[in-house]
Amino acid sequence: MTNRARPNAAQGKVCVIGVDGATFDLIRPLAAQGRLPVFSRLLREGASGPLLTVPALNSAAAWSSFITGVNPGKHGIFDFYCPARDSYRIRFINGGDRHGESLWGLLSRENRRVGVINVPMTFPAEPVNGFMIAGLDAPGVSTPGFTHPPSLLEDVQREVGGYMLAPGMVGYMLAHREAQGLRQLEHCTKQRLASALHLIGTREWDFFMVVFSAVDSVQHCFWKYMDPASSGPTDEERRRFGDAIPNTYVAMDEAIGQIQQALPENTTLVVMSDHGAGPRHLAARQLNHWLASIGLLRFEPPRGGWQSALAAAVRAAYTRLERIPARRLKEFLVRIAPGVRDRVRSDFMVAGIDWAHTQAFADPVGSTVRLNLIGREPSGTVSPGKESEEVLALITQRLLECTDAATGEPAVEAVLRREDAYQGPYLAEAPELTIQWNRRVPVGRLAPSVTDMGDFPIEQYRAISGDHRPEGILLMAGPGVAPGRAIEGASIMDVFPTILGLMGVSVPAGLDGHLLGAAFAGDIADATTAAAGRPDETAQPEQHRYTSDEEEQIRERLRDLGYLE
Repeated sequence: MTNRARPNAAQGKVCVIGVDGATFDLIRPLAAQGRLPVFSRLLREGASGPLLTVPALNSAAAWSSFITGVNPGKHGIFDFYCPARDSYRIRFINGGDRHGESLWGLLSRENRRVGVINVPMTFPAEPVNGFMIAGLDAPGVSTPGFTHPPSLLEDVQREVGGYMLAPGMVGYMLAHREAQGLRQLEHCTKQRLASALHLIGTREWDFFMVVFSAVDSVQHCFWKYMDPASSGPTDEERRRFGDAIPNTYVAMDEAIGQIQQALPENTTLVVMSDHGAGPRHLAARQLNHWLASIGLLRFEPPRGGWQSALAAAVRAAYTRLERIPARRLKEFLVRIAPGVRDRVRSDFMVAGIDWAHTQAFADPVGSTVRLNLIGREPSGTVSPGKESEEVLALITQRLLECTDAATGEPAVEAVLRREDAYQGPYLAEAPELTIQWNRRVPVGRLAPSVTDMGDFPIEQYRAISGDHRPEGILLMAGPGVAPGRAIEGASIMDVFPTILGLMGVSVPAGLDGHLLGAAFAGDIADATTAAAGRPDETAQPEQHRYTSDEEEQIRERLRDLGYLE
């Protein structure tokens, strides 16, 4: 890459490539081995550094903070789902539930043409000044609102031979068809790359963005084959699949290189991830049993007789269904028995909790804890105010005292109260506590001993061996970017104002992110009017409430990506 003279910032184009889940922990060693020539060049000739994600460590909250430049307390998205009102079940949410103006909404108001492909939490597609293909919160490619304009999907499918939202990796893992799953993942990546290259070359744009999810998917499912500390895989499985994750990074390196070659000369390239990656902490699955062990949660007594036999039959049938990798068959089963799988899964998630004698409960996937609050939960037991503060203080203290049973290391680095993690008008919708596990060692079992990890869903749980970490990646290269410059202390919310600065668009007040001026050889602030107004905080995409069938499609996709058990 040549270090070209910086053009007028108002004329500069920006291309963002999102590599969901990418981590420098793997990129730097692979680059040093010569396997990632494009990443190596970007590290050498551009500016780079870790990108801190949001406390929730999930893609829904993280990408929404990128989209808006504010923390989840202001845009209202904390996960792919939220508690359903008057129930202990969950409701799935999408980009239409996000509050605040999007980056591409603001750029459209500034008469900049934008193109966006596959960014999570962008369904329904916004009527931007340009084009958009929604992300994984879309029920399917045929759902109205999947693209803007509606004719865009037909154009893409005609040119690249189809469009796949996600390959469904967990289904292949449970069916012991790992190799077939990897082929599907490769096909999905190639199809998305072809879509991006087609639209880059045939549509007008000033800002273009595409997100690839292959790295995140393969890390969730194949981490155990690469990790020598994992005791599960056989030597043969390690031989066959131990290079699946590195190979996926190599494929992404090639994809980034192809996109970069297709960009106009005055384009700044931004490569980023929404979070990092590492081994999964198995102890997360024990949280509700741990809460029971300290007297804050009670399970209902085991049922006997025909009820027990029926529950066992349902679990067995459900497990067989989970092993089916073919999504069309699953969709058929949903149609002939609407809502059955949803109810079964929700019931397993709460796992027979006796709510009348429970003060707090956990979301094991999100490593969060909510109070069973009077006036909010249907069978609340904890009063707001002094009692709730006492319960939260007890949980925090006891979690910080926990150690990993195998290593004796502290199991938990920190327990964040929601008011310390987030700020904004939607703070009350966040879980009361978010647990940050010890990142130095995988935490397998909490001590004092909690051995019962529950019965849902054991096989699916074993299929997911990788998880998220706080530090993603940020690399920038192009006009005005300082070669080899280290970016320090960057947050995912900082990318929004930095893109505006690169494009010569005024950076509004009211953002939580800050322009990363240190990444540039010169001062880009003179091309903007810093704090020259506010984003449109009343802006909100078109709302969409999922039907029961659409909810099941979303649930399947999130499960296949490791975001839901």
